[in-house]
Amino acid sequence: MCWKGTEVLQRAYYAVRDAPWNTVPGVVRAMTMDHQPSGFSVNIHQLHQFHDIDLACELTFAGRADGELVIRATTVARSAFRYSKVGLNLHHGLRTYRGAPYRARTSEGWVSGCLGEEIQPQLIRGDTLTAMFAHFDALEVDLPGVLVSLRFEGDRFEMQDHRNWCDANWKTYGTPLEYGFPMDCAAGQGFDQTVTLTLSEPAGDSRPAARASGFTTPDVDVELGVADGVLPSVGVDASTSLTSDSLAAVEPAFLRVGFEGPRDERSPAGRWERLSRLGVPVEAVVYVESESVEPARRHVEALAASGLFVTRIVCMAGGGGFSAFRGATPPELVEAWCEALSGSPLADVAVFAGTNQSYNVIARDRPAYPNGVGLVFGGYPQVHASDDESIMQNASAFADVVRDCRRLYPGRPISMSPVHLISEDGPFPAGPPSSPADRPQDDPRYDSTFAAAWSVAMLAAAAGEHLDAVCLFDAVGSRGVVDAGGRSKPVGSVLSALTGRAGESTRSAGTSSPDEIAVLDVGDGPSRLVLVANLRSDRQLARISGWADGRDDISISWIDAVASVGGRSQRIVARREGERLIVPLEPYAVALLSPDQT
Repeated sequence: MCWKGTEVLQRAYYAVRDAPWNTVPGVVRAMTMDHQPSGFSVNIHQLHQFHDIDLACELTFAGRADGELVIRATTVARSAFRYSKVGLNLHHGLRTYRGAPYRARTSEGWVSGCLGEEIQPQLIRGDTLTAMFAHFDALEVDLPGVLVSLRFEGDRFEMQDHRNWCDANWKTYGTPLEYGFPMDCAAGQGFDQTVTLTLSEPAGDSRPAARASGFTTPDVDVELGVADGVLPSVGVDASTSLTSDSLAAVEPAFLRVGFEGPRDERSPAGRWERLSRLGVPVEAVVYVESESVEPARRHVEALAASGLFVTRIVCMAGGGGFSAFRGATPPELVEAWCEALSGSPLADVAVFAGTNQSYNVIARDRPAYPNGVGLVFGGYPQVHASDDESIMQNASAFADVVRDCRRLYPGRPISMSPVHLISEDGPFPAGPPSSPADRPQDDPRYDSTFAAAWSVAMLAAAAGEHLDAVCLFDAVGSRGVVDAGGRSKPVGSVLSALTGRAGESTRSAGTSSPDEIAVLDVGDGPSRLVLVANLRSDRQLARISGWADGRDDISISWIDAVASVGGRSQRIVARREGERLIVPLEPYAVALLSPDQT
């Protein structure tokens, strides 16, 4: 939602979350739209139904040319059910709202602050969770060139820093978390909420307006920059599936492997032998349970005897499905492992600890691990929304979480492991499993160029903040970089192109449309490689300037739907217009540019 070129809302929607925080999507039954010079109106009737949840919702969006938008939600429960959230949600986009001052009218009066670089953690208070500040009925945000004023009726609203979960936005939502959850809804109960947004131009504001995102332009200008980042080590997860020899074509920097020591029934010698034959270093994930050194020492002995080349040990506690209250691995358990490793054949192996869940756990708990222990957490762009545009936009937030973690833990190595389009354990924003056989985790976009383009955007963001390592997807299968038949998927071609490049310098790149084109620029001289990803579902043309290697010809190939599955097109010499390289891109395609060697 934009006003004179500035994005004032990234998205507005009605959300129903079940007791475990899975989204119950609305199915649109009827929709009418009207557009006049004086304004517009959209009326939507939708049903949210899953198991015992049955909720009918009428949504109305009424906008006026003078800068007023009224969003009204009228809903009625047609059954009794338990839920964690029901109501309107507004997303404030990272690119537009970063650094913006705000004022909110709470029950204690007006409070003010700034939507800054530091990520505001969500804390645990008793048996519930906190927001960024006290709940409110009015919010004002001063954006470049426009003052955004929001008034709320029918409920109290509060704000959350969505970067905790790798979302590229802040969120305002109804029904404060301090009221507790899950809650009980009676049949016939109504939920009525109204948000009135008004826009005005503050006097004397000379700041340039922020460009609106979400509007595709046919051409995107790209300016290659200077070296300011480092490509992380990029591995894949082999914990749940045996890697095959076909993985050699992808050549990941490491394999993430779950290891439960002497009692690991999934760890016969044959499995370790097959992994060791690949010659790929292993990130061993160990599940710690005791503060005693002896159990840890037995695990260390078993791991040392496995024959694997262990490059990193990740200490994880607990397991099971998603929980908003699960904490990071306790420091005392990590201390036992550090002591057990001392003097062993694995004494020089790097140790990491943290959580399989999102960064919010680290930001909230701030565990005091022994000196030298690195931080690890998961990354999932699909916690709160599942549409293509949201997932692509969220790639940029990976830079924010790495930067914030470095603020909290200066000088320590940081790994994001695992990283997936969606967590194996939920929550599931496209809807919870309808049966035990239903697996929303197996997102079909893993198989397409969508995953390849998203991975380029995520790696570019993370490299700019010097992330040390990232475990990107499973090795094999529906969530893998290689399919069950042993063929590389498009994202596997991205990994293959980056083989052996961990630790190389990366350059920043400026684009006229950062939500539409992502650039990962790696290396120098003849070995330089620039990956250009189309983050949109339509064709685009990238006009690239700033390549100053002194070479006349740049060759180009593509990872796209036109190329064979998982493969690349043949390399050709890129077309130039003056000093610019002209790169056409199919939907979600990735172009690979390098100095021509012919």
